[in-house]
Amino acid sequence: MGIKARDPDCQKRDKLINIIGVFLLVGGIAIGFFGILEMYCFYLFSEGGRFYYKGFGFGSFMFGNIACQVIGYYLISIIFIILGYGHLKARRWVGKVTISLLWTWLSFLVYSHSQLS
Repeated sequence: MGIKARDPDCQKRDKLINIIGVFLLVGGIAIGFFGILEMYCFYLFSEGGRFYYKGFGFGSFMFGNIACQVIGYYLISIIFIILGYGHLKARRWVGKVTISLLWTWLSFLVYSHSQLS
């Protein structure tokens, strides 16, 4: 009895999972840099900035809007980096988390589309 070679379909699947992992990891790092760039907007709206207006500061709508965007960029970045790592290391939990996030995203899209109609 010799050692059996791995199934070719399994090898293709492993390669696809690794490619997805690389895209998620690179995408997460890129989105993290967008979060850093978005922090520059605080300067643009504060005193001395190009789009300065009186009243910009903690508690104003624009301050809260920019802060929420920065937090959103970092959360998405963390999720993508964790999923990319899980895909590259072929962890068992990554499939369940990815499917759960895809269903959440899909239900959010359906809900938001129904609100627009």
